Amino acid sequence: KEKAFRDELVASGLNWIAFETPAYPLPTCARIRYRHPEAEAAVTPLGEDKVNVKFTRPQMAITPGQAVVFYDEDVMVVGGGTIESTPASGTAKIEGKEALVIAGPSAEGRGNL
Repeated sequence: KEKAFRDELVASGLNWIAFETPAYPLPTCARIRYRHPEAEAAVTPLGEDKVNVKFTRPQMAITPGQAVVFYDEDVMVVGGGTIESTPASGTAKIEGKEALVIAGPSAEGRGNL
């Protein structure tokens, strides 16, 4: 079974709970769906209501339209938003092996696989 992995996403419709929109890259943990484990990531502002989230390890099936939630080191929610888009197709190294990375849809919200 082929799995789609990505290490980056763009989110919008942000809600910050612990502080105002960060002015610089924020090290955090992020969760891309309810049962998905948190993963280390850097959240970089792209304007007032948009961020780039770069994971330290590729994540399976990042899907536009779903929520992304950001946590601090104490596992407290600091904010979140809606996944808007993912990077272009290519390959990524996952545990030393090449894995297929499939591009997600544009922000119009079409299916991603």
